[in-house]
Amino acid sequence: MKQLEGWKKMGRWRYFLGLSLLFNLVFIGVGVIKLAHRPNRTEKHASSSFGHYIQQKQAYYASHPVQEGDVVMVGDSHIEFFDFPEYVGQVRNRGIRGDYSAHVAERVATIAPYKPSKLFMEIGVNDLVFLGISPDSVVSNYAKALETMRRFSPDTKVFVQSILPVSEVHPEHPSLSHKNGVIQTANRLLQALCEKEKMVFVDLDPAFRLHGELDPRYTRDGIHLTEEGYRVWARILLPLIKE
Repeated sequence: MKQLEGWKKMGRWRYFLGLSLLFNLVFIGVGVIKLAHRPNRTEKHASSSFGHYIQQKQAYYASHPVQEGDVVMVGDSHIEFFDFPEYVGQVRNRGIRGDYSAHVAERVATIAPYKPSKLFMEIGVNDLVFLGISPDSVVSNYAKALETMRRFSPDTKVFVQSILPVSEVHPEHPSLSHKNGVIQTANRLLQALCEKEKMVFVDLDPAFRLHGELDPRYTRDGIHLTEEGYRVWARILLPLIKE
């Protein structure tokens, strides 16, 4: 009997040991899955820092549609912070700070049915600088937006503006370093796309680039523009808007 009780105790001990090992394996497995699906730095930039704001702005723009014949500007913070009434007159601003090129086609899809007279686009710096997205992918997103506009509003004149350069070194944005090369690559691809699709390419580079980077006279933090920078940009846009 004592021997039998000993075997029973041994069996219970093995049972609880096995159960404990099973729970540990499940716990470790869950941890690995969570680690594998943890957002990386670039995803956090898109989802945590600006995701909610982007959604709010998209909802606002959807509830305040453009009108037929409007001149519309689509882009990121460069466009959102542009005081168009001050510099160039009546323009519908559809810029969203922190946004990236994958959302361009979505935003253009909400604009095209209203048949604006002109559409200006400038977006991509967040993709290239903060998200590490390739120039090819950025240009592919532009192509989708152009296709959408052509399908729903073929008479709209589309202007693709070059992606603005950035400062090579700036304490507020250390990730800007060595990003002007990929920006230039994206701009060459955008120009080729415009030539192929018979769109207007607006090259902002000569006005804003100095010694291979964004002219320090026109930026406050290495990426965003000062009032003087916007005045320079407005002088380029005004003839195109008024033509």
